[in-house]
Amino acid sequence: MKLSQFHRRRGDEVRFVSGCDPTVFYKGDLFTPAMLWDRVYITTVFTFHFAQIVKTIKFYLEAVGGTVGKVYVGGPMASIMPEEIFEETGVYPVCGVVNSARQLGFEDDMNIDLLPPDYDLVDGARYAVNDTYYAYTTRGCTRSCRWCAVPRVEPGFCRYIDIKPIIRQLRRDHGDKPTLKLMDNNVLASPDLKRIVEDLLQLGFGKCEYTSHVPRKRRVVDFNQGIDARYINE
Repeated sequence: MKLSQFHRRRGDEVRFVSGCDPTVFYKGDLFTPAMLWDRVYITTVFTFHFAQIVKTIKFYLEAVGGTVGKVYVGGPMASIMPEEIFEETGVYPVCGVVNSARQLGFEDDMNIDLLPPDYDLVDGARYAVNDTYYAYTTRGCTRSCRWCAVPRVEPGFCRYIDIKPIIRQLRRDHGDKPTLKLMDNNVLASPDLKRIVEDLLQLGFGKCEYTSHVPRKRRVVDFNQGIDARYINE
């Protein structure tokens, strides 16, 4: 959704599909030439989806005329298994967080990770965005748990991200939503936790705060990835 925001600001046409969708192919006919997409972005999550992701990459290579440099694969699984994906498909993933458009081949330092998500890209009811803002107030984690992929997917710990401009823009563009879902991996590890809480209060997500529209709904913050109880000392 952030990539969509980036491209639409450039004036590009963006389309979201799930899985291997044959409707993305414009085969053309005697009077209309076939159309190829300029780029395809594929996101990944779990390593046990490896075979399906390989199949998906090969499927969408046809949509860009077989040019591996026009298919961009990212996300947790791709960041953990880049060599394996490259060996199977010839496409080398974009690992980690996209902090600069240069990671995607643009002559542009735009920090795509800080862009507001494009909520118009997806079906709001199906993808749970009708009542919810999504954001990160930190990135990465201070821990290095052996079983966890975060140190590889988000190496380094970003202790503070100012979400106020993003949420305010989303509120202007898409209305006052009651739920703020924070996707931080370990927000309590941040030395700037008080600053983060102050931001939440300024955004109207304090105790017993309600949306401005009718029917008014109570605003809540969902720390979606949980919190690390080892940092709680009171």
